[in-house]
This record gives sequence, C-alpha cells and structure tokens, in this order.
Amino acid sequence: MTRLRNPVVLISLIAVVLSGFYMASRLSFESLERRWLDKAKSAPQYVMSNTTTIQYDKLGFERFHMRSEQLTQAQGSKVIEILNPEITLQKKQQQAWQISADNGQLLPADGVFDQQRLLLKQNVVIDKYNQHTSPGAPEVTINTSELEVYTDSKFAYSPAAVSIQSQTSLTQATGLDLDFNRGLVKLNSQVVTVTQPAPKTNINPKQTIH
Repeated sequence: MTRLRNPVVLISLIAVVLSGFYMASRLSFESLERRWLDKAKSAPQYVMSNTTTIQYDKLGFERFHMRSEQLTQAQGSKVIEILNPEITLQKKQQQAWQISADNGQLLPADGVFDQQRLLLKQNVVIDKYNQHTSPGAPEVTINTSELEVYTDSKFAYSPAAVSIQSQTSLTQATGLDLDFNRGLVKLNSQVVTVTQPAPKTNINPKQTIH
C-alpha cells in the first residue's frame, strides 16, 4: 500500500474530491430547481369546478347565464378555458337562446367591439325558444363546430359549416352571422334548403277544443 507522505498532495486530493461532490450536488440542485420552476409555470393560476355566471341588465332582467363543468386560467394568460359550457341569452322573458358546446374560451376584448368574446368549439348547438314554444321543443336548432359570441352586444358569427333545423325545413350553409337581440340569422355562402312537411298533431278536427 502506498502512503501519501506529502501533506500538500493529500490536501490537494481532498480538495479535488470535495470539489467534485460540490459540483455534482450543485448540478443536481439546479436540475431540480429548473424542473420545479417549469412545473410552477405550467400549473394553472386557478381552476374552478361546476361554476355558474349570471349577468343582469339595468332593469334587473337576466341577460347572460353560463354554467360550466370547469374554468381554468393558466399562469400569465388572459384566456380562460371552459369545459362543457351551457349559455342562456335572455331578452326580457320574450325569447331565449340556449347554447352548448364541448369546449370554450373566454377571450379578452378586441379592437373591433371592445368587449369580451366567448369562443365555442366542438359540437356547438344553438336552440331558439320563444314564449309560445313548448318546453323542450325549440323553434329553431343550429349546429356548427365553431361559434364566436360577443356577449354584450349579443352578436355571434361562425366561419364553419352550419345546419339549421326547424319544424318545416332543414338548411345547410357555410358561414353564419347571428343577431340574438333581433333574432336574425344571415347565412354567408353555399346555402341549401330542403323543406319538409310540418309535424302532424294528435288533435281530431271534429273534436271541440276547450
């Protein structure tokens, strides 16, 4: 066995070993720190489950009602992710539009209307009801894959393919402008309409209706 008789050499060797341990531990700590910071950055700022949002107009009428399974906002983002949103737009109890989708995003105001936007995607269904509509039986049903809604002005548009189903017709088109307040639907291109007979009622014309 060889013994190191020179204390200077021994101290230098110990310093090299300790320096190696220090560098290894520092690299390990920095790696853990980077992973922790990356995880913190990727973690959402907040998550809320089973939420309900209601807005009223100046007269106290409900004008916007949204339920969702989950709301999520990422760190440093102004966009709120929405899971399974269900929206109701009301107009003084005269008519209501009910909208549902698989996913959605609440976007900040843009430079066009200066108001927040609601972007809905995947299986977007729009049902129109009025005061004469039977419960569960919408007057009109619109289906599309994407819809952007301006909640304050109650205006929406879609660049995607749409279908509009009523009791007497089925219309298909590409592109849609929708004015919820006035109940107006504008189809932009490739419009095809197929008429169909109105559903039969179970009322016997000879019967007296009381």
